[in-house]
Amino acid sequence: MSEPTEQAPAVPSVKPLRVAWVAGERTLGRLAPMLKALAIGLVDAPAELVVLCPAGESCEALPSPPLDVVPYEPARWWERGFGAIREVADDLAGRKLDLLHALDARADRLTRRLAAALDTPYVVSSDALGDGRILGKLPDHARALLAAGDRIQADLLEHRVLSAERVHLVRPGLRRVQEPSCFADPGRAAAVLIGGALDTPDDVEPTLRALAALRAGGHECQGFLLGEGRAERKLRQRAEQLALREALTFAGTVPAWRLAGVLAGSDIYVSPSTRDGLDVGALAAMAVGVPVVSAKDAPSDFLKEGRTTVQFRRGDADNLRDEIGSLLADPPRAKALAEQALAYLGEYHAPTATAAKTADIYRQALA
Repeated sequence: MSEPTEQAPAVPSVKPLRVAWVAGERTLGRLAPMLKALAIGLVDAPAELVVLCPAGESCEALPSPPLDVVPYEPARWWERGFGAIREVADDLAGRKLDLLHALDARADRLTRRLAAALDTPYVVSSDALGDGRILGKLPDHARALLAAGDRIQADLLEHRVLSAERVHLVRPGLRRVQEPSCFADPGRAAAVLIGGALDTPDDVEPTLRALAALRAGGHECQGFLLGEGRAERKLRQRAEQLALREALTFAGTVPAWRLAGVLAGSDIYVSPSTRDGLDVGALAAMAVGVPVVSAKDAPSDFLKEGRTTVQFRRGDADNLRDEIGSLLADPPRAKALAEQALAYLGEYHAPTATAAKTADIYRQALA
């Protein structure tokens, strides 16, 4: 008679976390590359996600599934009173959510009202210095703060937004290429992308002077200015004065779902601003293997001089010209910098690690 076969022990099924992401105005446009990677990673948590986003804003960069998108009217309708909150809360109640997640400080006010209406805990992500002042002391329904960098975490702790043990460092994760894509065609003029909002001429105008000086010095390069803003007209006039009509393209705002492709076609990415928010453009450029030139003293802790970026003094066109020129003159050095940045992202910004840590924080918030 044959021996009875042993059966493998049953693996207990894990109940998926049901989480609603709440996006503020322009949140998805800024953070979509990281949110896409996070959404895909949370599938293994396992987690079921729905994203509440302003009506009319593009969600093309987000994966669907796993994300189920629910639009809401962004004209502060939720500030008119409890009745308006109740309408969307009733919709979410049918989904039997475990947790709400405000994707940035702009989404906190709406999220905390929904959390109170649903009697559901929530967590908040912070990606900018100054969020501590904006958020203030969080209510009891808030269970965790996810800081995108060391300095941002320190700012939140200083403002005592939440108890220290609930303020977590969660570096944004982003999928990366294996090899740099810069300077692949030595026969064409180098493409220099300049990122950031065109709101402050003091940040962007020195990059125009640096580009003009590089071309005058014999460097074959074309500039592409990404973004829009109040200073665009003044910057166009300045470009004309510097004889950059044929050498500079005002490319406008690039949709989040196209950003990686646009960056991959460039040879150098310049981040001229020291704004308080997470430098998504520089992070995305690093992830596609493009060397980054950034202003000193920016709050994004992945911008490390000599390791992930070369840095210049903000507003110093001559210093910026020299730093860009050193990369244009030495493509192997530029590629080596891009390789180092890719290795750094793999060590500190791997999307799987970000998703695992985020899922752990979700579970702690529900414990």
